[in-house]
Amino acid sequence: MKAPSILKGALVLLIAAGLLAAAPAVSLSQAPTAATQAGRSTSRTVRLTRLDGSTRILRLDGVGCPTSICSTVAIESHTEGGTSATNLDTISVINGLQGGQVHVEFRDGTARRLSVASWNRVLYVEGDAGSEKIELSELERAEFLAAPQP
Repeated sequence: MKAPSILKGALVLLIAAGLLAAAPAVSLSQAPTAATQAGRSTSRTVRLTRLDGSTRILRLDGVGCPTSICSTVAIESHTEGGTSATNLDTISVINGLQGGQVHVEFRDGTARRLSVASWNRVLYVEGDAGSEKIELSELERAEFLAAPQP
């Protein structure tokens, strides 16, 4: 008579152990991380200057390739060791957008050259006419007007 009770107890322990092992994975995957929350901006207003000199003021939703948006937080560039991400909220102006080579001026007053990764050379913007994609190669300058919103 003791065998069924021992088996029942073991089964309860196995089920409880399985639930406890799964619980952290579920809660961690649903909780926002510091990496996903850091630098998020609810609105980035940009003045885009086309090669012909015309300008437009739009809301920047993110960057990506012609197929899809890749990031709403950062733009990736090539480095000697691979790639590096630059938070969009740290950028003041991007100049010389030809061929992915850009000169970036930052909000802290520093500046540097970046080679923008090919999968981040399309700006996803929104204006009065709705959403659109604008390739960096079509632009002379992108000026970030609004301070990031928390």
